[in-house]
Amino acid sequence: MTFNMERKRQQGMTLVELVIIIAILGILVSIASVRLNNSAAITAAHQADLFVSHVRHLQSLAVNWGCELNLNVTTTISYTATSRQSYTGKACNTAGAIIKDLSTSSPFNITLTDSAQFTAIKSMGFDRLGRPINAATGVLLSADTTFDMAAGGITWRVTVLPISGFVSLVKL
Repeated sequence: MTFNMERKRQQGMTLVELVIIIAILGILVSIASVRLNNSAAITAAHQADLFVSHVRHLQSLAVNWGCELNLNVTTTISYTATSRQSYTGKACNTAGAIIKDLSTSSPFNITLTDSAQFTAIKSMGFDRLGRPINAATGVLLSADTTFDMAAGGITWRVTVLPISGFVSLVKL
């Protein structure tokens, strides 16, 4: 007498496999919920980083073009870059006009997004050597210039140092 000892192949998942999958999904959901709940912080950080990038870019344009350029926070949610004086034959040829960034071919007129805003309206500029200057008088700055930006209860401070024009970003 012969017995057929073949077992049927099981289909489906074991209880251990199911528990492991549920644990992995739980970890992924907890990570996603932390990221979603922290979107205001991410937005504030992104807007502050973008502003720092624009300040540095404006400084390099002032040096490359040989013009004095101003950064003007015009409202609590926007800023522009303008030429401080008229320069014949240069990209910054009209005093007070919003400059056109040659790398993007668009006006240097930026509006903050996602409820980010500046806490004060102020201006500063850069001379032909990239040094920070008073936007109205063109005199070299002797103290730090700070711009505070807030979103979702989080405030970031952008500081431009005198003489060097070094730009830093700090979370307050």
